[in-house]
Amino acid sequence: LLNGLSDLKIKNMVSKLSFKEVADIINESKLFIGMDSSLYNLAYILHKKIICIYGLGNTVNGVGAVEHRGDDINIVKLNMDCSGCEWNCKYKSSQDETAPCVENINEDRIKDAIKKVLF
Repeated sequence: LLNGLSDLKIKNMVSKLSFKEVADIINESKLFIGMDSSLYNLAYILHKKIICIYGLGNTVNGVGAVEHRGDDINIVKLNMDCSGCEWNCKYKSSQDETAPCVENINEDRIKDAIKKVLF
């Protein structure tokens, strides 16, 4: 996904920083892009604009709690018939695969979300 967004100023710092360092970077950032996670929640309480890449495992009818948090949050997700699967994905052939509700979100959808949130 990051390769497809190379024209944007995005830096992948996965596993390179402490939680405090990450919190400081999020606090100084204009936008947080990530999954529904502890860092998403940190960005939310810091009142950051957010793009949340959202899998359907914990949703009911395609709606999760993350979607009810405000106007500065843009949810990027796919509409699939398996919403609420509790991550027991019927489309995966092995446990090591990423669920297609996350894997198939492409960079164009992320770019569109960035434009909506920042511009």
